[in-house]
Formats: sequence, structure tokens, C-alpha cells
Amino acid sequence: MEANDTSYRSAYEGEDDAIAALELAFEEGRFADLRREVAKLPKEGAVAARGRKLVARTNPRPAETWLLAIAALLLVSLTTFWFRENAKAREVRQRAVTVESQKQK
Repeated sequence: MEANDTSYRSAYEGEDDAIAALELAFEEGRFADLRREVAKLPKEGAVAARGRKLVARTNPRPAETWLLAIAALLLVSLTTFWFRENAKAREVRQRAVTVESQKQK
């Protein structure tokens, strides 16, 4: 697989092969592999620092988490409201049918 020249990875071409491997995993979307490899690295050093930065970029931002939670809450609330209102409307229609059938008798 050849590297894309417009890739930000090209800035690290002279660096360690480990950094290049981490960058490649990040670019290809293999985030589980990236996390696994960074966990194996020593705590100190340029490779570990760059690996931690890449892993941090794969974590969701707090605002995204809150927006997802709000959207889920809104979905549940609107669905519950719809089911309740639909049940009330069905009950009203049933009463109207009952009244109409009694009038015809």
C-alpha cells in the first residue's frame, strides 16, 4: 500500500517506524489495533506521546456525547408521547363508534 502524498503522515517519514505504523493504523481506521499497540508501548518517549495523541483523537468529545444522549432522550420522549396520544385517540374513536351504534338502534 503506498502512502498518500497529501497525508499528514508524510511529516513523520523520517521518524521511527513505530510512529509510521501507528499513523497508518489511524489513517486506515483500525482504531482497535491502534489502542492495542499504544498500550504495549513504554510510557515515555516520542512514539508513546504520538500514540497517546492519536488515541485521544479517536475518543468522542464531551459535546458529542451529550448531544447523542439528548437525541436519544428526545426519541424516547416523543415515541412515548405518540403511543399515549394514539391510545387516547383510539379510545375516543371507539366511544364515538359506540355512541353512533346506539343512536342507530
